[in-house]
Amino acid sequence: MIIANKDDEREDTFCYSLFENALFDKLRMDELVKYVLHNQLDLTEKEILNWIIQGVNRCFAYHKDVNDHYSILNYSTDLEEKWHSFWKIKLLGTLEK
Repeated sequence: MIIANKDDEREDTFCYSLFENALFDKLRMDELVKYVLHNQLDLTEKEILNWIIQGVNRCFAYHKDVNDHYSILNYSTDLEEKWHSFWKIKLLGTLEK
């Protein structure tokens, strides 16, 4: 599941939805969090997970940058708050295992 998110051709992933379609797919993020909480990640998966976290952080930064054309179509302050206070914390916690 994690490795698939790194594949630019895979339209059925969280990353494709956010990076290519500018939609933060909450259901796919929930699935990603559930996967990392219930599986032991290997080094490659941890590196990709770190890349995903950095990419999501950049998307929120680009969204707020008035000089950048990227914007998250379904953005809300609640969505960003949940990213920072819940999803990201869960994902980062698995990197420390």
